[in-house]
Amino acid sequence: MKTPNNRCFEHSNSVGQTQTQTRFAALVSHCRDGLEKMKSQLVQRFTSEFADVNAHIIRQAVNEAAALAALTGIPHLVLPVLAEEKVEGVREWARRQQEIRERSQFSFAA
Repeated sequence: MKTPNNRCFEHSNSVGQTQTQTRFAALVSHCRDGLEKMKSQLVQRFTSEFADVNAHIIRQAVNEAAALAALTGIPHLVLPVLAEEKVEGVREWARRQQEIRERSQFSFAA
C-alpha cells in the first residue's frame, strides 16, 4: 500500500524537516558545541602547562589539531592527543627560533 509522498514513517515540522533531520541537526549542534568546549579547555590547559609559549600560538595549534581531528570519525577522542602534539611542536619550534636569535646576536656582538 502506497502512502502520500512515500513517507510512511516521517513527520514534517513547520519548516518541512522530518523529525529525523531535526534530531540529527540537534545532535550535530551538540557535538560541535562539545568540540568547541573541549578546544577552549585544551587552550586553557596548555596555556598554563606551556607558559613559555604565546597563548595565541597555542590557540592556533589547537585549532589546527581540531581541523585534523574533524577529518576522523572520532574527533572527540583524537583531539586532545593531536592538540598536545601540535603544541609541543610549536614549543620546540619557538625554542629553536630563540636559539637562532641568540646566536645571531652573539655573532653581531663579536
